[in-house]
Amino acid sequence: MTYLWKPSWYRRLSCGVIFSSLFACRMLACGPDFPETYYDMDGRQLLAAPEGYFAVEIDRIAREIVPAQRAVVVLDHNFAAANWAAEAVELPRALAERGIPAPRAREITEAYRESRQQLETEKSAQVDGSKLPELAKSLPVGLPAEFATYFRGAEQWAHGEAGAARQAWQAVLELPAADRHYRSTWAAFMVGRAWLAELEAKFWPDAKQASDEAVHSFRQVRALVSEGYADPLGLAVASLGWEAKVELGRGAYGTAVRLYLEQEAAGDPTALVSLRRTAAQLGTLSPNELPRLAGDAAVRRVFTAYLVARGGVNYDDTPDVEGTVKLAQRWALALKDAGVQSLPEADRLAWVAYEGGLFALAREWAALAPADSPEADWIRAKLALRDGNLAAGEKFMRSALASAKLIEAHRTRLEAELGRVCLAQDNFEGALSAWMAGGQQEDAAFVAERVMTSEELASYVDRQAKVSPRATLAEIDPPARVIRHLLARRLARMGKAREAAPYFPLEYRERFETYVIEVQGGFDATRSAAERAAAFWRAARTVKEYGLELLGTELEPDWVIWGGSYALDPVVRTRLGAPASAGGIFAPTALETARLEDQAAPAERFHYRYRAAELAWWAASLLPNESDETAQILNEAGGWLKKRDPKAARPFYQAMVIRCGHTELGQAAALQRWFPD
Repeated sequence: MTYLWKPSWYRRLSCGVIFSSLFACRMLACGPDFPETYYDMDGRQLLAAPEGYFAVEIDRIAREIVPAQRAVVVLDHNFAAANWAAEAVELPRALAERGIPAPRAREITEAYRESRQQLETEKSAQVDGSKLPELAKSLPVGLPAEFATYFRGAEQWAHGEAGAARQAWQAVLELPAADRHYRSTWAAFMVGRAWLAELEAKFWPDAKQASDEAVHSFRQVRALVSEGYADPLGLAVASLGWEAKVELGRGAYGTAVRLYLEQEAAGDPTALVSLRRTAAQLGTLSPNELPRLAGDAAVRRVFTAYLVARGGVNYDDTPDVEGTVKLAQRWALALKDAGVQSLPEADRLAWVAYEGGLFALAREWAALAPADSPEADWIRAKLALRDGNLAAGEKFMRSALASAKLIEAHRTRLEAELGRVCLAQDNFEGALSAWMAGGQQEDAAFVAERVMTSEELASYVDRQAKVSPRATLAEIDPPARVIRHLLARRLARMGKAREAAPYFPLEYRERFETYVIEVQGGFDATRSAAERAAAFWRAARTVKEYGLELLGTELEPDWVIWGGSYALDPVVRTRLGAPASAGGIFAPTALETARLEDQAAPAERFHYRYRAAELAWWAASLLPNESDETAQILNEAGGWLKKRDPKAARPFYQAMVIRCGHTELGQAAALQRWFPD
């Protein structure tokens, strides 16, 4: 799954000042999550180890395994429904094989279904810790022995009698082979479950015997399936996880991990959770035990994956970053003490060493890593940047991005970091390209709107975001649409109407061109005053209604990027105040600082409303006093400003009272001493 923004790096606008795009007033509200930005990121964050993905790492390992069977995934974990779905197919088939007539087979099947349903109902109503009523369910005459005997075991299991249940299921396995085709795997699987239950409850005096018997039973399930016995529930794959649980309980970590990996390779979604929990358990072992585990390839790879994923954190967990870093350090030293220098794993070993802050060791393993490993290149880039070598860091990042092995989530992060490295080298076009490619819309807007000159941006857009002049919004690639529209509004604010028009999306271009014509018409001294006033007034209303789309800034103060609905911290102040890394390699350069100071954005939020009010003022100035039309323009235009900026609105109120005092609106204004509703 890919995201436009990387979900784990969000920042929140918490109870700050936001501005409504509908009303010209401030309000306080809790805003949504906003994606993390890189132009202002602390250098320590940029030099931190990459964030791995446990599921991706485990999938990479499991793909090397060819499973003997495939998993059966039970929807919504409704095992009772899955069990009956299987029995509803297999029982009629077994009865037919035994020569039972179809009408009688249907009667037997229905009676058996009622017995099963009765047992499930009693189990559902069971109070925790209590036993079910000692009531043996009646079973229909003619029910095959394997089904009847298995059901009796299920009854005992429901009553909490694991030993008795195990004996019943063992009896199924002692039936003649021809009479137990459908329930052998079920019985063997549940015999293993029963042994494990007795082991965990300490009912069996010999723990080793109980665990050995459980392992034997789970292995027997897979052997039976390979011999051709029915397995509609995928118990062969499920038995891998249960056997792994037994092995984990007796400290056989390598065996448990290999079983879970095979279960994962078979497509069982529960294996990933089991592997994560197993890795977490390994992390609690004493440092003296870690070198022994480092010598086991399966354990080494899974535990390393757990650490590069910073604990394999799930969405509902709170990561213990500090604890993970310390554990990564211990693990990296354990790998070194164990003499591990496996070339195929060297990139991950370099990763975990870097995670643990052992940079010299990370450098050694990175040198041993495969040449085509994007993760190794990423670590090499981090090491180069830590040394202050921006050029080398950029080279390794681009090498990683060129790899077909790079996963999409890592690509997004790498593009984002590359953009910051380019920015630190005054390669503004490179930063823009990287941030656009990585979907970092706010970072891209920062460079395009505040750092690059309009000429540089236009040159970039003409080469990299060229589109058909008549293309509609829906026909333009979103990144190209955004950057072109940003450039159009920027040129329009600079008064470069002719240059701006081609970059507007078609939906706004015609409106912008009409607005420009109206403004020109207002200044055309060859026209009558009424015509000029009408032109100015039409232009004013256009800017009032479409100012955000025609003149708004992508970032502050208008925040077109968020639809004009939210205001975040000022970008220039944030950028110039961003903490630099050691050595200051990510700090704003002299050139960038000068650009930020020279290319200022409008100071006022909703500045286009002031432009609209100015055009309306010019329109009213061309109209006669004591005119209802003049009063209407002054009243409406003043209303655009009166809530947000009463001081700026006051001249409109005063002009309405003085110039149009005998009109209905003028009289109402004088009476209310402010704009009438």
